[in-house]
Amino acid sequence: PVTWILLLFTWTGKGKFWVTVAVGLNLLNKFVFVVNPYFLKAFYAPLLVWAINSVLKRTTRRRRPSTANPEIIALVKEEPLMSFPSSHAGSTFSFFFILLWWKFPEAGIFGVWAAVVSFSRLYLGVHFLTDVLVGILVG
Repeated sequence: PVTWILLLFTWTGKGKFWVTVAVGLNLLNKFVFVVNPYFLKAFYAPLLVWAINSVLKRTTRRRRPSTANPEIIALVKEEPLMSFPSSHAGSTFSFFFILLWWKFPEAGIFGVWAAVVSFSRLYLGVHFLTDVLVGILVG
């Protein structure tokens, strides 16, 4: 059950999830009810982190733990050469940090979520600790 839960958390750190939530919230904001404008603007932070991390990943081309060490078994399929830094950690923490900076009332919840997403990357065997830590720093 822990693996399944952490797979779900890791999925919420993917770009497809970010885009879906951002579009959904913008549609809700336009047609149903008003969403906090700062919350909507916070979705730009993960986009910026993704761009920065894309350059860093292509520059460093660090192998993932499971390809660097055959004894490590990844519990989720990922691109073998794109480990450093963790975009999941960077994007989720950037979202949290910007909400925290703007004193968004529920920022703490997003901090816990970002921490669990980051931990899931380690647990699932697709990142080294330094990948996650640098991802958080970029965030």
